[in-house]
Amino acid sequence: MSYLVLARKWRPKTFEDVIGQQYITRTLKNAITSEKLAHALIFSGPRGVGKTTTARIVAKALNCEKSDRETPVCIDNFCSFCSEISEGISIDVQEIDAASHTGVNDVREIIENVKYLPSSAKTKVYIIDEAHMLSQAAFNALLKTLEEPPGHVLFILATTEPHKIPATIQSRCQRYDFLKLSLNEIKDRLEAISKIEGIETDQETLISISKEADGSIRDALSIFDQLIATFGSKINYSDTLDVLGLLDKTELQELVKNIIGKNPKSSIEKLNGITTRGISHSRIADDLVTMIRNSLLIKICGQEAELDLTDDDIGTIKDLVSGKSVEDLELLFSLAIENAENVHKSSFPELSLESMVIKLATTDTTVPINDIIGRIENLSKNLGKITQDTDYKEELNENLKPEPQKKPSEAGKVVNNIENEEIKVESGKFSSFVKSKNTILGLHLEKADAIVDEDKILKIVFEDSTINYEYLKKRISIDSITSLAGEFYDKAMKIRVELKNIKEQELGTGSGSEPSEQADRNKTVDDPVVNDAINIFDGKILKNKGR
Repeated sequence: MSYLVLARKWRPKTFEDVIGQQYITRTLKNAITSEKLAHALIFSGPRGVGKTTTARIVAKALNCEKSDRETPVCIDNFCSFCSEISEGISIDVQEIDAASHTGVNDVREIIENVKYLPSSAKTKVYIIDEAHMLSQAAFNALLKTLEEPPGHVLFILATTEPHKIPATIQSRCQRYDFLKLSLNEIKDRLEAISKIEGIETDQETLISISKEADGSIRDALSIFDQLIATFGSKINYSDTLDVLGLLDKTELQELVKNIIGKNPKSSIEKLNGITTRGISHSRIADDLVTMIRNSLLIKICGQEAELDLTDDDIGTIKDLVSGKSVEDLELLFSLAIENAENVHKSSFPELSLESMVIKLATTDTTVPINDIIGRIENLSKNLGKITQDTDYKEELNENLKPEPQKKPSEAGKVVNNIENEEIKVESGKFSSFVKSKNTILGLHLEKADAIVDEDKILKIVFEDSTINYEYLKKRISIDSITSLAGEFYDKAMKIRVELKNIKEQELGTGSGSEPSEQADRNKTVDDPVVNDAINIFDGKILKNKGR
């Protein structure tokens, strides 16, 4: 007798045996016992989750000789009808593979046969597997029969791609969407089977098989079969990883730990140790994305994160990201997805994977915007308290008294040499005065390369165009500086903000309209709040996410 694979040997025989689809089996069971089952059903969902198996159980329930309201299908296929259906030899239950019977002639044969009564069963059942493979002509031919079949006929269409089934067909059927099985559901099923089959294994092995199955119990049993064929009745974790080409979760956690810890050298060394085992570069990239995604969700949701992970794994990852912000992990996740795609597409996947790890391990940390706002507010409050002190004001005013004014001709010579020490002293005094009155404005003004008094014109000179230069060009900045310059120099002055040797604008008392912005300047860079934050914290913009 030929070997019967586990997926066939342990195929569910009753509604109670089907795992992970409780709401579907309960609905079908109630509909059958109350005799309110629709004449056409669509079972849709991923591969290996029980669609065709459930269709067979429905066929058994409609024809079982030993059924009752509590148990519509007899246990262990005791009756002849259930036995024939399980073995696939029933005349009245036809399973049709739509992938190999796609044409209209195949459907016409079905239409011809539906008008005949079942030979011995109560209901004739047609199970059309991979129904989305039928041609449009075949669907059209089936349409009328599917809408008004004889009372003794039931149609069940099973498909992994329900969107390919025409809406006219779907509107004539009741649809049941089967779900992927969870990691624990698959693991528990494998554990029960291994005990009965006498297979000695451990939890880590069962978890690895369950993860690899990706929600499909049939795939899990096929993998388990492969391991049994390779190692016999004793299967250990390391052998499972080698045969299936899987990445050990401990190695993956160590790699992510080095990445999060901003240690590119250790990250590359760890990566090299992993790749020497022959694991696919694309697989490593995908596992990295999944691990960082899990880290982000655990950081947000904690132990309540709904992930296919054990409690121990969730606890380990939680400790791993305890010192990181959500923004940091979100940035890592975004970069990981982007670079993983490059690994998949690259002609040099090994180099692309190394580049991905280096980028992740060298990405600058982010500062949450609420922290920035809070620190700005605290800084403003502290500066406000200082400047309210009377003695401090008197001392500051004494130190900030302007030096004797230079003649225009002398000032012109000074502008041509920005490094002149007298200009630096003058610039510093005025900047300090402005900073005592307006902290943010003073911070921008301090970045100027020179501040020169040319009689009734105050020149603020920059070597290069920067965000400080752009900020001080604004109408509101010019107005503030004009007022403060009049107070400091004790005379009405116009303000000119310019690049070295290039006159940009001349504004002040009675000046014209607001200066124009550079056409290609990003809105984020022009935002005063962003500029202030960048100057105060000596930061930089990594990415603009819009407003």
